[in-house]
Amino acid sequence: LRVAISITKALDEVIRNGAVCGEGYLSSHFFLENIFLDISDDGYCEATFNINRIEDDGNNVPSLVTSSNELEMKNQLGYLGHILSAVFGAQNSNCDMGMMPEKETVNEDQPKKKRGKQNQQTILDISLPLYLTCLISSLLMSNTRADNPKEEGGGAPASCQYYERVKQVLQDLQIAAQKSEVYLKRTSHDINQCLRIPRDSFYGRTSELALVMHSLDTVLRFGQPVLCTVSGHAGTGKTALLNQIKIPLKEAGGSLIQGKFDKATPSKEVLFSAIDSFFGEIINNGDTELQAKLKLRIAESVGYGIGVLTSAIPNLRTIVGEYEYNSIDEYNIDETAVSHQRWKFLLCMLMNAISDKSRPLAFFVDDLHWCDEATLEIIQMIVMDPDIRYCLFLGTYRPVESGVTKMLGSIQSYGVRVVSLKVSCIEKESVNSLISENLCIPPSLCQSLSTTVHSKTGGFILFAANFFQSLYEEGMIRFNLNAGNWEYNVNDIKQRKLPADVVQHLSERMARLPKNIQSLLKTAACLGFEFDANLLQKATKVSMLELVPYAIESGFLQEIPSSNKLVWAHDQIHLAAYELIPLNKRPSSHLLIATRIYMNTSSDEILFRVIFDVVNNMHVGLHLITSQAQRNDVARLNRIAGMKALVSSSFDTAAEYYMVSVGLLAGDCWTSNYESTLALHQEASDALFVAGDFEHLKNVIDEQLTHANCFDDKLQAYYCLVRFLYTTSNSNQAMEKTRFILGELGVTFPEATPDLIYRELLSTKALLANTSQQDFLKALRLTDKRMLWTMRFMHKFMKYLFSVNTSLLPLVACRMIRMSSENGCSCDSAMGFVAYGWAALNILQDIEEAYKWAKLCLLLPEILSSPALLPKLTCYFHSFTSFFKEPIQASCDALRKTHQELLMVGDVQEAFIASFNHCRQMLFVGIDLAAVDKRCTSTTLEMTKHTHVHQCLYNLSHHLVVLKLIGNHSTKNPFEAFKGVSNEEIRDEDDLLKHAVSTGEFGVVQVIRFNRLFLAYWFKRYKEAAEMAALYKPRTRMPLIDIYHAFYEGLTAFHFARKLSQDDSEKWFQLGGKSLSCFKTWAVHSTWNWSNKLLLLEAEYHFSIGEMEKAEEKYYLAIKSARQHRFVHEEGLANELFFVFHASNGNAEEASYRISQARVCYERWGAFAIAERLNTS
Repeated sequence: LRVAISITKALDEVIRNGAVCGEGYLSSHFFLENIFLDISDDGYCEATFNINRIEDDGNNVPSLVTSSNELEMKNQLGYLGHILSAVFGAQNSNCDMGMMPEKETVNEDQPKKKRGKQNQQTILDISLPLYLTCLISSLLMSNTRADNPKEEGGGAPASCQYYERVKQVLQDLQIAAQKSEVYLKRTSHDINQCLRIPRDSFYGRTSELALVMHSLDTVLRFGQPVLCTVSGHAGTGKTALLNQIKIPLKEAGGSLIQGKFDKATPSKEVLFSAIDSFFGEIINNGDTELQAKLKLRIAESVGYGIGVLTSAIPNLRTIVGEYEYNSIDEYNIDETAVSHQRWKFLLCMLMNAISDKSRPLAFFVDDLHWCDEATLEIIQMIVMDPDIRYCLFLGTYRPVESGVTKMLGSIQSYGVRVVSLKVSCIEKESVNSLISENLCIPPSLCQSLSTTVHSKTGGFILFAANFFQSLYEEGMIRFNLNAGNWEYNVNDIKQRKLPADVVQHLSERMARLPKNIQSLLKTAACLGFEFDANLLQKATKVSMLELVPYAIESGFLQEIPSSNKLVWAHDQIHLAAYELIPLNKRPSSHLLIATRIYMNTSSDEILFRVIFDVVNNMHVGLHLITSQAQRNDVARLNRIAGMKALVSSSFDTAAEYYMVSVGLLAGDCWTSNYESTLALHQEASDALFVAGDFEHLKNVIDEQLTHANCFDDKLQAYYCLVRFLYTTSNSNQAMEKTRFILGELGVTFPEATPDLIYRELLSTKALLANTSQQDFLKALRLTDKRMLWTMRFMHKFMKYLFSVNTSLLPLVACRMIRMSSENGCSCDSAMGFVAYGWAALNILQDIEEAYKWAKLCLLLPEILSSPALLPKLTCYFHSFTSFFKEPIQASCDALRKTHQELLMVGDVQEAFIASFNHCRQMLFVGIDLAAVDKRCTSTTLEMTKHTHVHQCLYNLSHHLVVLKLIGNHSTKNPFEAFKGVSNEEIRDEDDLLKHAVSTGEFGVVQVIRFNRLFLAYWFKRYKEAAEMAALYKPRTRMPLIDIYHAFYEGLTAFHFARKLSQDDSEKWFQLGGKSLSCFKTWAVHSTWNWSNKLLLLEAEYHFSIGEMEKAEEKYYLAIKSARQHRFVHEEGLANELFFVFHASNGNAEEASYRISQARVCYERWGAFAIAERLNTS
């Protein structure tokens, strides 16, 4: 091949330099003996014409002519064909060698041989690569056309292309060398009637491909996740473009998770199936070392949530083993509502476990426009997870209205790099490459054909490829074995009628197939985009599995590696196959397929494997089922499908199945089959609630309330109703309806006067005093259904009261404790104890009682076999109670762990309560502010990722405090991360305060006031601190802030008491004394947390009244206590105030020492702005 390229290049250079000899000269001198080859050891080859030898022949070199002489050019091309044929040893012995130039004596009297039709069928060696056969054959035919210039095409089809210039030959030979694995692997032996375009073929898109590969390189080299999306209309090659990462990803030791959404299959099922196939491939590869590594990493990352994942991903169970599935507690229906959040978190943890630097991952989701909103949220969560680093996220979608654009915007605003590509029709050159490579024909020889195909298909790659395939199947493109070349008539192809779109064209192409193949395609089309091969077998009357290879070879179907599943090569092909079924026959076809699958499947397999396939096909032909007995059977199957969909948190899908089931019931179902009808409506209302389908929910609830035989049978409907009212912002209605239901259950509440509440709390305290914790924990579990409902409604009532009016809350808590004490505990009992502890702390002022029973709550989940309840109770304990007794550093650490555990069980609301309180306690315990800043940043991003606005508002103000202490608030604005999360623009804390006041978010208002008090005191703006302290109203819902409010208000008060006259200082002494009194009480219960603060307040008090010796002693003790209990910031504050004390007494040396110690502490804390204040003050 190198020799051929060198010879052709030499001839091309002669022509380009104008040294083309006159007519007939080459016929005497253009042969191998006059070509000199210089071949080096490294394979380099160069050819030159031996001019000296030509001159030695005694012939005078004729005058030069230009290369515009068309006839001479055709002669040159023909002679080049002979030379190349000789170089490759391509001519068969049967070939007319008279066409081959050779050195001979020319007899002028002898007539010239006529070269015409007798030489048209030049037979070449069929073992030669097909590409070279076509090239040489075309060159030889060029010579034939030179001898017969008036005979169009030399007898070949008129529209076949020939070479016009030597330059074209050179280019085609060079292309063959560059892509030898494509062009030189097939010979004429391989030509048959099964020309197939490879499924992994790819053409054009050079710039787009470069961006995709750069995205992969970013992930592999820097561990920075990238989301690369491709949008474009159907058939533009979006999937093929992204599939190009497979080879480099494999070379990097990486893995691929790939799923394709479609209109019919539930989105979560597609997602789980893709992950399941990933683990299935690992199992089939037999890499036990990798499996063991993954088992360990998944166990460490996911924990007890593995059981939830294995319920939807069977192959994961093979790797990690059996884990208990913590299903929805029968007494805690609300857990269903948070199950979706649980799935999001668990899948993030799983993705983090299976991707790392040594084994990077590509997560490819195709056709995102078909993905439902809930699954888009899961994908968004995975992409935005900061712990998932070595993962390239890929997605395709069509430019239609969908949630994809919104998702991409959220991901990009979160900080993940997004590469968005748009593709349309491919260029004509790419279609030429498609035809050239699949026919193994030189690119220059198929230009006219590719131009026609491109023009007729609009450059849509799917359309172009299938049109090209159909031309071959119809015989409009054929291989002439005698001529060693392809034959086609471009004029005939131009006249070929073509449908307007690819779907219709594909349907016409399929309609020409044998009937049994058409039957296979129609049945497969009804099974969906992806289906199990065994399901195809069950769905047909006779076995069709032996026909599947033909469908795969034809490019209609593809096998999914390491599975028994088949998938359509493209959704447009799937649609085309479905179009083969007449519109009026589709319902009956689906119903027949569903019936066959049902009849050919065991009961267990229906329940666990094919239930969705059965009911989905039945739905299309539902109107054809008229027998009520059959309708009842279909209703039962839909109910089973709804149950299974709920398990995997596919709430929308579950709701659809349940509504179909309800719609199939007979008119007299409430009388003829009451129990099952009631149970179906109860399950349907739960599914509709969590799916947010409130329109249908109201109807289902009304049905239950109308037809239920007794009040107890209405309780589940009422439970859905009050949740519906609360969710739709009707809190007062929800509260009143709950109060009515409790009254019907025998629980009433009088007017909540302070005296009544106090007496009720004392009565409950006395009841509990007679029962030890061990006796209480040994009590039986509550089993009476009516009492369970009562407890459940009281739990809800407390929640609504907490939002609307807390006055009744202590009474409800006391009733719950009394009922639990007398009848046994339930999961709701724990929340009763939480509320009782809250009331004991804030009304009875009894820290020991509050702590005792709040601590007990942490033991109840294990006793009640409800582990999912523990993280929530732990969050409440460490957010509101534990720091009264236990070191606050321990509470801080526990909250971070609890945050993760709450996400794992899907309780996002409580998770962010834990997260915010963790950030706040990090500040209060004096952790390095750089670490607090980082934690606040990640918490805000996580909250915005979940669009959890409420807690995010608290965290933004808190984060601003941290940044101001560090001193970089001017360069870093925490409110930037909040853009786009809320409809209202909140650019800074002033905007946040206005928003909180206007919307009644008084908790946020109080947090802002406290934060401003905190900063004002630390920066010694005492007047502002006093104003903020006065505006702040202690709230029983935020006890930790209340404590620190008392601390800084007391310090501010003693500052003013010391500075002002005796008359003006009286109110400040009263405020400071109030703070002292509180801390004396609190320090009794926790020396660790509160003693250093008490000592500092006492030091300031003694300093203010002139008791210098006592003040000095207290300052020393405050510094020592802060250091001993690891409050570095408060150690610094005590040193700074001790400096003020010494400076005012004229002790310059001691003052200098104390201020230097304060600076050291502040710098250790990371509060560089405070340290700078000391330098400038």
